[in-house]
Parts: sequence; C-alpha cells; structure tokens
Amino acid sequence: GADASVLFHSMQKFKQIADEILLHCGHDYGSQITTTMADQKSGNPFLMIDNEDDFVRYRNHIHDGSRTYPMQPVSQQALDALL
Repeated sequence: GADASVLFHSMQKFKQIADEILLHCGHDYGSQITTTMADQKSGNPFLMIDNEDDFVRYRNHIHDGSRTYPMQPVSQQALDALL
C-alpha cells in the first residue's frame, strides 16, 4: 500500500499551486469534471490537514469509512469532527 506520510508531503507541495489554476478531475467526482485549486484547498481533506500525524491517522483509519463516491467537498467543521 501507499505510505500516508509520503502522501502528506506530496499534498503539501500541491498547496503551493495558485488558487486560480483549473484542474480536470481524473476520478469519479460525479458530473463536475473541472474544479479550481482554491476549491480543492477548501474542500479536499487531503489538502486541508496541516498536521502530519492527523493526516496519517485520517488516511489510514478514517477516510475510507467516512467518504463515498462521488466525493463531495468536506467542510473544515466536518473534518475537525472526524479528527
């Protein structure tokens, strides 16, 4: 399996991408096939968690049991409740 710590550091690099950059989704996200980096930074839990230990715990123990496809944005409040 993937190493959640490596994923954390990769996602930290993605946070440096400018908010206005348009992204084309490569997974099943319903009818919305484009998004902005700003939308991802405010609704993608993997871009919202700044603490590596919390990120690893979320990825390894929480994410798969709390999210369903097609994935919708998550609020900071909902994410905080899971952590």
